Amino acid sequence: MELKQPHSLNGILLYVISTVFVTYLAFHGDIPITAWNSVFWIILMFGSMNAASRVLYQEPYSRHAFYYQLLNPTHLILSRLLYNGLLIGILSLLTFGGFSLLCGNPVKHTSYFIFELLIGGIGLSSVLTVVAAIASRAGQSFSLMAILSFPLVLPMMLVLINLGEQAITADQITNGLRGGIVLFLLALLPALIGVILFPHLWRD
Repeated sequence: MELKQPHSLNGILLYVISTVFVTYLAFHGDIPITAWNSVFWIILMFGSMNAASRVLYQEPYSRHAFYYQLLNPTHLILSRLLYNGLLIGILSLLTFGGFSLLCGNPVKHTSYFIFELLIGGIGLSSVLTVVAAIASRAGQSFSLMAILSFPLVLPMMLVLINLGEQAITADQITNGLRGGIVLFLLALLPALIGVILFPHLWRD
């Protein structure tokens, strides 16, 4: 149903393009390497939050009632996780492409950075989707989503910035496998919690 509302997807894409362009203007296209990594992940975090919130907050009550009668809540949250994971994965690649085009690409280990980008996008989508689902059942408050998601997203952002810095500055990646496992667990745990918790919220 989200594909029948292209204005939502266009709004997310416009947000990313405009944010990257404003960053280009602010730094005159010459971002220091250390700032490049931090600014990139901050832009991606807020873009992901925008994308995850739109999926649930733009649904009217009638659609919620339709879902309630027709769908299994576990299937619904799994479909949301899959859709948001795909959406934020594509958003991550587009952000990286736009950032590289306008602000340069200092990444030395591109393949590792893209791997980190995709796993990090899946992790952000799992956290934000579960938090958005909880917030929507509690009255559809975007401020509630921001408050709940910040302490959950922060550890993942610290790991992503640390691994991104290695991919940019290090001559050789150290502890890359360990970092990938940590990212995978940080992405998997919120999804499992959401699958367990959401059916109970759905019945309320």
